[in-house]
Amino acid sequence: MTLSKTFGKIVPVLTALLIAVISMWVYYPSTENHFVWDTRHYLHNHVFWLSSLSTDHLIWMFLSLELSNWHPLTWLSWAVDYKMYGGLDTWGFHLTNNIIHTLNSVLVFVLALVMFGLGGFPSKPFALRTDFDALIAAGLAALLFAVHPQHVESVAWVAERKDLLCQLFMLLSMLAYIKYACDGITSYRWLLISLGLFFLAILSKPMAVTFPLVLLLLDVYPLGRTRLTESVSSSGRSRTFAALLREKIPFFLLSIFLVLITLIAQQQALTDTPFSLRILNASNSIILYLEKLFLPFLFAPHYPYFPGTDEMGGLKTFLPMLLVLGISLVCLYAWKQKRYGWIIAWLFYLGTLSPVLGLVQVGLQGAADRYAYFPTLPAYLLVGAGILTLLEHGAEIRKLVVLATGLILVILLAGKTSEQIKIWEDGRTLWTHQLDIYPNSIYGKYNLGIAFFDAGQYQRAAAELEGDWKHDTLLIRRLAHRGLSYLNMGRYEPALHDFELLRSILDEKADAGLDTHCLDYNIGWLYLQKDMMKKAQVHFARVDPDSHFGSEAAKWINQQQFSNLQENALSRVDSPDFCKAMLD
Repeated sequence: MTLSKTFGKIVPVLTALLIAVISMWVYYPSTENHFVWDTRHYLHNHVFWLSSLSTDHLIWMFLSLELSNWHPLTWLSWAVDYKMYGGLDTWGFHLTNNIIHTLNSVLVFVLALVMFGLGGFPSKPFALRTDFDALIAAGLAALLFAVHPQHVESVAWVAERKDLLCQLFMLLSMLAYIKYACDGITSYRWLLISLGLFFLAILSKPMAVTFPLVLLLLDVYPLGRTRLTESVSSSGRSRTFAALLREKIPFFLLSIFLVLITLIAQQQALTDTPFSLRILNASNSIILYLEKLFLPFLFAPHYPYFPGTDEMGGLKTFLPMLLVLGISLVCLYAWKQKRYGWIIAWLFYLGTLSPVLGLVQVGLQGAADRYAYFPTLPAYLLVGAGILTLLEHGAEIRKLVVLATGLILVILLAGKTSEQIKIWEDGRTLWTHQLDIYPNSIYGKYNLGIAFFDAGQYQRAAAELEGDWKHDTLLIRRLAHRGLSYLNMGRYEPALHDFELLRSILDEKADAGLDTHCLDYNIGWLYLQKDMMKKAQVHFARVDPDSHFGSEAAKWINQQQFSNLQENALSRVDSPDFCKAMLD
């Protein structure tokens, strides 16, 4: 008997270890990848703040609103990586991402066993089901989560450490809350633990804002703390909705605090997209994430906004809205049939996805795979529950078929994930892939140009940055990088044309994330090469003396015979190079 109990405790641990090993094995190739996209901005541009864990640096992490985001705990995790790996080591930063994703996968396994236990052992309110069928079902669900290619963006993109940390603490908070709800008022410490873990999730990413609604959904099902469901597990634990709301006041207060911080952080990033288009795009995103979940193909780092003004009208435009309505009706019908899990899972999905559906549009993306990392969690739990049902009500041969099918699916998804990880190898592979899927993607062309620029391939960078683009922000950044590409190639005429055009735009549009002192210095420097001394002096005079090139600009202004500098070749030869850090 003792041996049997010991074996019963060891098997879940071994299963969790197997899940961890498979997750780490599948994602380990990402440690060979480079820093891509805005990871370079987060890490390289803030290496000073990441290089120390001193009080001043910690304060900066809690006050920083870089790229319209507030995530101090994510900054702290990067600083710990910097200390641990001895600098901006790509291998180490990617490894940490892999470890956190692996922990999340194991927690999905634990959460599934807890959910199974709520229904299977009503006499034991909080218990993990550890029988063979439950372990197989929960293990397969967790493995599907671990290796699904929809999660590659969150794991292989170091900047999305936010996603991983946020889900880690929300999963832990959910487990602590379930423990509290099952054990009753005698276990308030678990409610406080859940609140503390939720606070850590908030410090990781603003997407945690809807978590109190998740807890209310759990109260309905599977916890059965309301009278809305008929469940033996709710016996003696039903409470009024008002009481459940009062219980979560601290959670809602933290969410309100996070909303205020996020509004401040993203005020400059808000766009004026018509609300009707935002509604259509939201419906499309809801269906898109489910489509990628069940048909894991054609993942892109940047999905265009949907629908474009030239695509309005017809069934294609409104089909996502009809599908959302149809799924909602099916879930309502399931509720009437006392299959409560479907509508709870659907509301969980919609609720946790709501902050990133674009109803308040920030940025240019129509959707992003990283947004599905936490909201799709109920799908994996439902798959696990379905597998458990098949195992419990099937003959041995059916169990073998279910297990084999599940393992084959895990292998296929792992293979697709391996392919997807290679796409995130560097900026050139990433944005080439974007353009393979969306050839007209302005965002893809721009980022591919930046990738070539960072790699020193200036001719290819300038070629990718060609085009007549309408979006002001991308136009400004395109002109800046294309002008710098021409400068590096020694093509002064087109560089001067781009910089002059950029200067005229900035005279009307301030605060574009661009160093105007660097821009004016470069224009002056170019005029100096063309022996146009008076025009050079005008632009040198606009350079702030306290800026990086301020002293050099002042040197040219203070020359007593500025108009005759063409005779002083030595002065020009000894002049410093042009400014190369124009963009913040």
